[in-house]
Amino acid sequence: MNNYVSRFLFAVACLTWLGCSSGTDTPAVTATAGTGGLAGSVASPGTAGHVAAAGGGGSTVTGSAGTPAVVAGRSGAAGSVAGSGTGVAGMAVVQAGAPGGTAGAAGAAAGSGGAGGGTAAGAGGSMAAGGASNLTGTLGALGAVKPVMNGWATTNGLETLIYLSSSPLTCAMMMTKGVKWLASLPAGTQVIEIVVRGTAMVGTTPVGALQGEVNYAEGSKSSSSEVTAKSGSIMFTKAEAKKVFEGMVMATYASGNLMGTFHADWCEGGTEY
Repeated sequence: MNNYVSRFLFAVACLTWLGCSSGTDTPAVTATAGTGGLAGSVASPGTAGHVAAAGGGGSTVTGSAGTPAVVAGRSGAAGSVAGSGTGVAGMAVVQAGAPGGTAGAAGAAAGSGGAGGGTAAGAGGSMAAGGASNLTGTLGALGAVKPVMNGWATTNGLETLIYLSSSPLTCAMMMTKGVKWLASLPAGTQVIEIVVRGTAMVGTTPVGALQGEVNYAEGSKSSSSEVTAKSGSIMFTKAEAKKVFEGMVMATYASGNLMGTFHADWCEGGTEY
């Protein structure tokens, strides 16, 4: 039995590993190599990620130059005052002919940014400095209005008084403590008196009874010889209490007339003429 087993095991070993026969009729059995397993699939490489496109460069916007903020204004042409004859241009008073030869009341206004306007005097006329009085007309027997040398303003307590003299007149000459001073001036002197009730203020006062007054008198004489205007108007364009008074005046007399601009400085303690 042991012999039988030994032969059986040998035969199996020969068939399995050695490929030999048992001796007699048993054909040799060739072991076929087993079919090799399918090669494992090679994983496809992953698709490359998209490369983000570079962002386009930001547009550079160049701002247009701003319009200049301030445009230079055109230079104003120089103003001028011209004219001839004795025509009257209302309250503005623009006369340049002989004998008055008075520059326009407004003067020649300088153009905005322009050269100062010129002020021309008429033939035989006068050209007063800025701010001075410029009057024209005829004062009865005293003749054509003469250039004003001095202008003063004062008060009698109830009224504001303006005195315009064609001869030199100082404030001290008016400080006579109530004594009339008209007679102290040379003969032929024209003294124009403008009177408004109370304190003068900017505005217009008509000439008439219990209103405004525009009188004139001659030096060396009594104030009782004064001549009073029948009609007219008084316009204050500046009225600085106890300082400066300026404006325009127009008056009509029985024989003659007066118009133009006036300027008067304050005379504290001055007396009526």
